[in-house]
Amino acid sequence: MLDLSELGQLWNCMESLLDGIKRSLSLANQQIDELAQRICDDHPDRPFMDPFPTPLVIIGGKYDIFQEYEPEKRKIVCRCLRYISHVLCATLLFYSSKDAALVKRVKDVLNHHAFDAPLLKTICQDYNKAVCVPCGSDLFESIEGVRTVTKHSLDKMRHVYTTHFPQDESKASSTILEDPNPVNDPNFREPLIDALRRQKDEELERYCQEMERREKRSL
Repeated sequence: MLDLSELGQLWNCMESLLDGIKRSLSLANQQIDELAQRICDDHPDRPFMDPFPTPLVIIGGKYDIFQEYEPEKRKIVCRCLRYISHVLCATLLFYSSKDAALVKRVKDVLNHHAFDAPLLKTICQDYNKAVCVPCGSDLFESIEGVRTVTKHSLDKMRHVYTTHFPQDESKASSTILEDPNPVNDPNFREPLIDALRRQKDEELERYCQEMERREKRSL
């Protein structure tokens, strides 16, 4: 989960989380190929997408605070998060524990990934509302400011974000030194999401163990 109320830490936090997840995964080529199948063969953006090694949901928390920001700030944040979510073939949605509808939406999305519940069909790309963009439903051409897509586009988008919202490197460094896992940060506690996260952690552990056993048998 990303804290939408702390724009000066959001990008660094996101990169740290993604890097940490990647380091914890070890997938065979077969599994990576299977993950690529999450993208429809006829999706126009398929050549420019780089699916994350595991199904990914990017949740922007504290939306109740974020929605009070200036429109231009909200637009830039939404544009950048939509872009990286689309590149990684992730689901993006904003969340507030104070909004029952958003709580239900997050629960539906996580239930889909944890228990194979029906896929969320709601799509909202309007930065004036709580964004909800399911995996594979976006288009680069519909993201404002994205004219062409290359392997360097992610760096450009990072530059766009950090230019408008300089990242507090001192806080990032101190956070990493104290505890690299935001799950242990009381500022990120959300009972519903924490419960489902624990479920996914257990499934991920079993999945990684199964992959290790398969790789050993194939040797």
